[in-house]
Amino acid sequence: MAWQHRPALDGLRTVAVYLVLCFHAKLAWADGGFIGVDLFFVLSGFLVASILLEERYTTGTIKLASFFGRRIRRLLPAALVVVVATAAVFLLVAPVVRRLPWVGDAQASLLYVANWRFLHNAGDYFGADVNTSPYLHFWSLSVEEQFYVAFPFVLLGLVALKKWWRPALVTGIGVLFLASVGAQLWWMHADANHAYYGTDARIYQPLAGVLAAIAWRHLASRRRALRHAGWPMLVGLLLVSTSLIDVPVSVRGLLATAFGVGLVLAVMTRTSPSLDRFLSLAPISYLGRISYGTYLWHWPVLLLVLAGIHADPWVVALLTAAIATGLAALSYELLEHPVRRSAFLSKFSGQTVLIGLTCSVLAAYAVLPGVLKSDTRPALASSAASAPTLTGTAVGTTTNARAGEIAKPSDPVPHIDWEAISRSRGFDTSYCTLTDTTSCVAHTGTSGLKVMLVGDSHARVMAPLMLKLAQQKNFTLAYSMVAACPWQNGVISKFAAPDEQSGCSAARSALYGGLLQKMDIDLVVLTEMPRSADSWEHGLISTTGSTASVDQLNLDTITSSLQTIKRDGAKALAIDSWIVRYDGVNPLECLSGAKTVGDCAVTAPPPPLTDDFVHTLDVRSSAVSTTNINDIVCPTYPVCQAVLNGIPVWRDDKHYSTEVLLDHYDEIRDRLVATGLFG
Repeated sequence: MAWQHRPALDGLRTVAVYLVLCFHAKLAWADGGFIGVDLFFVLSGFLVASILLEERYTTGTIKLASFFGRRIRRLLPAALVVVVATAAVFLLVAPVVRRLPWVGDAQASLLYVANWRFLHNAGDYFGADVNTSPYLHFWSLSVEEQFYVAFPFVLLGLVALKKWWRPALVTGIGVLFLASVGAQLWWMHADANHAYYGTDARIYQPLAGVLAAIAWRHLASRRRALRHAGWPMLVGLLLVSTSLIDVPVSVRGLLATAFGVGLVLAVMTRTSPSLDRFLSLAPISYLGRISYGTYLWHWPVLLLVLAGIHADPWVVALLTAAIATGLAALSYELLEHPVRRSAFLSKFSGQTVLIGLTCSVLAAYAVLPGVLKSDTRPALASSAASAPTLTGTAVGTTTNARAGEIAKPSDPVPHIDWEAISRSRGFDTSYCTLTDTTSCVAHTGTSGLKVMLVGDSHARVMAPLMLKLAQQKNFTLAYSMVAACPWQNGVISKFAAPDEQSGCSAARSALYGGLLQKMDIDLVVLTEMPRSADSWEHGLISTTGSTASVDQLNLDTITSSLQTIKRDGAKALAIDSWIVRYDGVNPLECLSGAKTVGDCAVTAPPPPLTDDFVHTLDVRSSAVSTTNINDIVCPTYPVCQAVLNGIPVWRDDKHYSTEVLLDHYDEIRDRLVATGLFG
């Protein structure tokens, strides 16, 4: 059956793109609207396979250069414009610290590997929130482009094999489809982020479209099999996109794929004439033809709308749809359609591919870094100030302040290497196990004292200071530090990625399973992010199945862990919780967009209950001591300046910067040594 385009397929694209838009605008009924991407995947697989199979059956070959040239002309020009224009526009609304992670996002988008970048960032405890990136939606385009690159070669191989084994094509595609479905189901339980972003777990959807294309060529005489199936398939797809269907994300995707395949086949066989007429209506069909541009523009437009107004989701959705659709129409008429239909460019497919890739690389590495890293204050951004502005040189005690290090609130923000500070995360994860007692040792001293620094990302930030102290005092220093891994045994941060979960389990099992005795540790220094209910609601979960409240869980695990440390012959020094933000405002980001340092003053929250628990045990046990370094980096407590001595105090909303700790090394060293535990 010869391939021919159906306007109703464009109508399906319209359904897909506006489902995604409604989902991103957070319309209550569309909390499954992300399946619009699943429908796009099915359509892409069907269309590409239909075109390539028709070329193969008609001409006996597939011209790869011509295929890739068409893909470049179809996809790259609009994407390139959106990526660069987005970077330029966000200069007006986003400070440089927020923009820094977007450099890699934009580069990955132009090179079509964005899904793997966002997957990595989604599991990176220190990483920026991927949901704030204006390039987030490029993850799905990357999956499609990876499919476009690989599928023609797979098809050529299977078609060649078909000469010796007739079912090679269907069998080969079917095996790949089932393998990807298996990956989706496996990752659904192992890592939901991988199940969503991973090419291996999502490629089953375009492959389902490929199988539909193969099936369609044999359905001309079997129209009865799909008679009247079109409308039920569309209704089923729309139901899956709503909150009426309560199923896991992966199951929702599988259902959407099944309905998508049914819809495509119903449209192509025209077994539901009324549906075909509806989807082929001129306005609906046109919106589908420009849906690629609408998809490209809708996400950055939505972020800008949300930054500019506070309105009901339906208002946000309508405004975003109007702007994104208008920009898409302009892009289609002035750029996409002329380039795609250019008779001149079609004669030079190989050169088109080369020029397109060159433009992508140049934009990614020569243009975008300069734009997104530009240290300019956003002209349209509202102040990110989050705490009362200091009204004097200092508020509260300044006994720990060095002369001249506290700037006046009206002083301009000093020159800061934003990129270096935002990337400064201390040392990497490090811990020993019962079978490996050497890899976590950072310094071997001769004083006889053996110290282990234990904790989560706060320990990693503090590790450079502790190493300097170990070298100066000549004691042995080891680490047991994993991001999102509290120092007490039996709990883990709710936000831990899978690799952090496994690392935390291994580190804490060893630490409280005899490692301290085996390594002959004398002193355990404990530091971690506060995670009690009064400071971080539901931020802590039990690894033992306990159903106790967060505070009770903390009390039980802190008590038992300190008892185990004492039992193993070591003393414990717990550092009080650092001053962190719980409202999501990043002091470093605030500084990068502020005019004066006073704009970003931080009010310290009340100390969490976990500190009270440890202080009580400090009083009761000679093996437990506590200390506090907050007044050193916040000499104007309880209102703290975000800069000391020209150095940002925080690298984000939850961590001090390693640089400010090292700059105050002498004061922190004296505070630690004053405990009498370091000889």
